[in-house]
Amino acid sequence: MEQHPELLSDEADARLGQLLDAARAVGAQQAAPDDEIQRHIRILEEHRALLRRCREVGVEQAFAEKVGAQGRASLPPELGAILQELARPAGILDMPRRVELCRRGLALTDRTKLPELWAVLQGELGNSLVQNPLGNRAENIEQAIGHYRAALEVRTREAMPVEWARP
Repeated sequence: MEQHPELLSDEADARLGQLLDAARAVGAQQAAPDDEIQRHIRILEEHRALLRRCREVGVEQAFAEKVGAQGRASLPPELGAILQELARPAGILDMPRRVELCRRGLALTDRTKLPELWAVLQGELGNSLVQNPLGNRAENIEQAIGHYRAALEVRTREAMPVEWARP
């Protein structure tokens, strides 16, 4: 965000809206739901919501909310550094590194003390595995499903109704 503040502009928000509209239109034209299109729609919606939240409360607060941290001071320094790196925009070639970071972050996160952060890291690990160009694609997807399921163990309808209801 610091390197590309233009992402917080009205124009960037409008362009993301156009991309979402186009993706939804393509999805609506499909005879059967296309999981890949739906995944891209969810990612675009999540990024747009995060950018909007950055505009509302500031970049640092928005990312702290996203990962469920109450502030960097309450996290071990290594975990804070991992979260900071994961908060940066990433391309497909960054996915192997993101997989590694998520796994390290999970090893440092106590599910009972920071359940939302643990769930976010599980979801990010799933997303990174799905997009990872390295390794066996089927195995990566199977692992991703396991991490999504783990995140849903914490993000239950009762415990986190807003997060649970998000696509």
